[in-house]
Amino acid sequence: MLNIKIFKKMKRLKYLSAVIFSTALLFSGCSKEKNDNEKTIETPKVEKTATLEMNKDSLDTKVIDDLKKQIIKRKLKLTTEALSIIGETRSLLQDINNSKKEEAINKGKELIGSLEILLAKDPDLALIPVDVNYQKDELITDVETVRKTAKLAKEAMKKGYYQLAGDLLKGIRSEMIINTYLIPTATYPDAIKLAVKAIIHDENEEPNKAAMNEGKVERLLMNQVSQYDVLDNMMEVENSFNLGDVKYNWAKQMYQVMIGNFWVPEKVSGLTDDATVYKQQLSPAERRAYKGIISFLTFLDSLQTVNLPNFSDYITSSDVNLILSIQSFQEAIHSQSYTTILETVVDAKEREEIYYFWRDDEYLLKRNKFIGDIYQKFIDDPSDRNFFAGIIGNFLLESLYFYNGFAFFDTLAYNSKMIATGRMINYIRRDELTHVAIFANIMKEIKKEFPEMWDEKLINEMFTEAVNQEIEWTHHILGNDIPGISKESTVKYTKYLANTRLAMLNMPPLYPDEMTNPYKHLEAMADNNSEKTNFFESTVVNYTQSSSMKGTWDF
Repeated sequence: MLNIKIFKKMKRLKYLSAVIFSTALLFSGCSKEKNDNEKTIETPKVEKTATLEMNKDSLDTKVIDDLKKQIIKRKLKLTTEALSIIGETRSLLQDINNSKKEEAINKGKELIGSLEILLAKDPDLALIPVDVNYQKDELITDVETVRKTAKLAKEAMKKGYYQLAGDLLKGIRSEMIINTYLIPTATYPDAIKLAVKAIIHDENEEPNKAAMNEGKVERLLMNQVSQYDVLDNMMEVENSFNLGDVKYNWAKQMYQVMIGNFWVPEKVSGLTDDATVYKQQLSPAERRAYKGIISFLTFLDSLQTVNLPNFSDYITSSDVNLILSIQSFQEAIHSQSYTTILETVVDAKEREEIYYFWRDDEYLLKRNKFIGDIYQKFIDDPSDRNFFAGIIGNFLLESLYFYNGFAFFDTLAYNSKMIATGRMINYIRRDELTHVAIFANIMKEIKKEFPEMWDEKLINEMFTEAVNQEIEWTHHILGNDIPGISKESTVKYTKYLANTRLAMLNMPPLYPDEMTNPYKHLEAMADNNSEKTNFFESTVVNYTQSSSMKGTWDF
């Protein structure tokens, strides 16, 4: 069941300031796709002071600080690229599993080249460890005995027998050893070369997999389970041994889909063409909407990146926490994607304007504050009601707030504008739809397992407020100025979305007169349930990289 922690101590975090900081870090770490005609090299810019009192020493300090920030940017960018390339190793192993010899060889050669180029750019990347294997060995007893012992400790804690619970936990410490094999990045290309060589010589599956580990440096990460604080961490003790015991089948299915949906913004080409379209073909209203909507979407994804752990801390189902961790990673990828778009399509001055759009736009500030306040209230007072309100807030963010923005980008692409941006949005939307399903299922589990927490009136109230704010914001940023979108279609679409999301919770519609999608003509572009190839490129938009993972959850 979804166990809600009572004793967990939460670190308070003011979301609006935290998200700005988090977003800034993500912005700094994302890659740029330079325009071909860009001739100048940007030098560090020193901000003008409000007074004339800056002396030479303070000016030098400012310049040095700016240079340090640029170095950090470059390091973060290269590290992100390295980890993305390493993540692609999954495809190579899947090709091996599926006996796709040619594909595995090509993928291996591609990975070798990419990693060697990165290591040439920055030798320090050689120190990044790559986790390639995780295993648990029970030294004295089996997992079932450990699980039962943890359960007894939990019951002892509930009854106030803390000393007994502590003794039981100490017993668990001696039952397990955990080994993690790490490969430094520097040796990783050699390991891939060995794998490719094994495939070329038609060796069977196991030697091919073993070849991937030839370059590894083994070290014992942990030789015993550390002692746990009984009051705060008893739930983690129990669940740390439960990964093979999946209660929620929907979580198992979501895991397989989300892992299969792995992508990085570098997969999308053509953003330099979008830069030309942005400058030469978009109307002033379309450019304003483009900037404002990307600013809002970036805020939403950055907020979720720092917010999700606060809620997963109160959910002790290991399978649900696993997919929430994947979601948090995907949100970071989305923020990077929006930044990649901006750093390619708009100039530096406009980027600054977009990053801080919320400061000068009262409507966007109101939206951001409303969302942040929901989460902050739970952090300040983690009661059952605030937890449930926060879960509703997550569901609304994932299921309602993104989609008028997505419709805008779909409309541009439908009119043959900003095609590459539209492709990026398709990948992001595919992830977001899985996030909608996650929180819909969490809410339904709460209704079954904690009926006293379920509050249909609160759900309807929050939906009504969210719909009104979404309509107000979209009227402000789009209005009647975008061909294919009107204030009337915005109202119809937002209420239609609210009805469909409530249906996922088995609840009646709030707006029974709005049951039809006014953007039906855009559904073919946004359909994530069928494989298709976009007219403008040969890359299949809807794909999964881990079809071979089906049925591999039990481990």
